[in-house]
Amino acid sequence: MILSFASIPLFLLKAAPDRRDRDNEVRVARHVAMPPDLHRQVVQRWGFPWIEGYGITEGNVVTSMPLEYADEMTGSGSIGIPAPEVDVRIVDDSGADVPAGATGELLVRGPGMFRGYLNRPEATEEALRGGWLRTGDLGREDERGFLYFAGRKKDVIRRSGQNLSAAEVEDALRAHPMIIDAAVVPVPDRERGEEVKAYVLLAGDAAPGDLPGGKIVEFCADRLAWYKVPRYIEYRAADFPRTPSMRVRKEVLKAERADLTEGCWDRDRAADGNG
Repeated sequence: MILSFASIPLFLLKAAPDRRDRDNEVRVARHVAMPPDLHRQVVQRWGFPWIEGYGITEGNVVTSMPLEYADEMTGSGSIGIPAPEVDVRIVDDSGADVPAGATGELLVRGPGMFRGYLNRPEATEEALRGGWLRTGDLGREDERGFLYFAGRKKDVIRRSGQNLSAAEVEDALRAHPMIIDAAVVPVPDRERGEEVKAYVLLAGDAAPGDLPGGKIVEFCADRLAWYKVPRYIEYRAADFPRTPSMRVRKEVLKAERADLTEGCWDRDRAADGNG
């Protein structure tokens, strides 16, 4: 068995296929944050199931897809069901449980959960309420009990009264064969409250001229609702700042300059003939 997370399958798929891809003895891979539209490609290329799951630093493994459902749920985006002895709730902003299909914050409890943050009683009180850990992550549950990750609460972008998940936009961007990774953040906008900005890291020796902003917008428009399509695009010359678990440190990106739209490709300016 192998364990992978974040963008590892993306990096693997961007590499040229090799006749030895299936020459391995791996029986199963467990993965965190698999892009749904790439899931089946990964399975078919390497010849073994990649099982999705979800875990947190404060609580270890929270959910996992049972092996017997691996093939059926490939590409579904589901993170599985609660791990043994772990309880999961999905609640709204008032703390009330939401119905199946609705999105809310994931609360978890079970053995192995942390007891609190060292010398940070206020943070501990905020995170642990009534024995439940507030993860800060959003999710939903379908009618069969399978769970789905819907992004971070703080990664929700509020554009013209519409709430959209940065993670959903990132998945659409990563599906492009010339984009090896992406990060999406909100930027202030006078008319809409917030707008969608995408940072993109191109594969190999590709340059922005090889994949102009208009082409990225067209690609996203085929996969996302119109209000989720990025307005601003910034090309990264080097890899993203990352955590030890390979997550993009968006707080570092946001601190790079005061005006995050400066120097970016702007869809609206391009439509007016100014970009």
